[in-house]
Amino acid sequence: MQRRADELEYLVMARELNSPYRRFFDAPIELLPNVDGFGYDRFVRAVYGHLGEHSHPGAYEVCYLVSGSVEWWNEDGLVEVHPGDVYFTRPDELHGGVDTVMHCCELFWLIIKMPREFEPDFAAMRRRTFRGNQAIEECFRSIRDELISPGTHAKELLQANLRRLLVECVRAYEKHAAHTSTAHITPAIRRSIDWMQAHLGEDLSVQGAARVAQLSISRFYERFSEETGYSPLEYHNRLRLHRARQLLADTRRPITQIAFDLGFSSSQYFATVFKNHLGMTPGEFRARHSLEKRAG
Repeated sequence: MQRRADELEYLVMARELNSPYRRFFDAPIELLPNVDGFGYDRFVRAVYGHLGEHSHPGAYEVCYLVSGSVEWWNEDGLVEVHPGDVYFTRPDELHGGVDTVMHCCELFWLIIKMPREFEPDFAAMRRRTFRGNQAIEECFRSIRDELISPGTHAKELLQANLRRLLVECVRAYEKHAAHTSTAHITPAIRRSIDWMQAHLGEDLSVQGAARVAQLSISRFYERFSEETGYSPLEYHNRLRLHRARQLLADTRRPITQIAFDLGFSSSQYFATVFKNHLGMTPGEFRARHSLEKRAG
């Protein structure tokens, strides 16, 4: 027997998605007429093939990342989204995950036909990701909880929280736009990143990276995390994995050699880190790109 979508609540032990906890609601949601979809996901590891190319006819998608980091793409290019960030796509816009991967993360998402009074604000936004705030997360959580267990005047409360969510997004973007200098990596941190790039085959020396940036170690940690969204070690590992993807796709260098060249202690450890990040082994990644080259 089919149930109304606004009554439909999923709690999925989805091993194939590596997501032990999912709640999502599909349109039509009678309690939120403008909303085509709303959900919460927590992925405990990266999942290959979960986030392919797609679009939302006539609707924006607004996401809030609670934890983890993701690499997504849209028609403007590639985007890295960090904890506490808001990310959005425009109506009918193609978008997805880099290499169709859904990274290890916790997030809320909303697919909405934007109310008329908010459309100009979102249409004017140029950056696809910006720093959110606690109020945005609270609104998402409140909407989720009320959809799961609607109480008295649920529709009024849901619509009030939705409007507050959109207002907080607009204000967070305005705050971000007013401090655009903080959105860029400063020369000091850029020097440390360039230094990391030149030493991918070595264990990260935070002292060395801080020295290049001409900062104390404690200040370096603080500045680096503020400007990149990652700790120095996390960023160094991401640089390694990015280089590994290039070498796997563009060369025939043995996987074991790539692992050692990039400073991994063994090919097994390299494979584990790679799969946790991209949802597939280095061998599977190389095979997939080989097939795509032949098909192209």
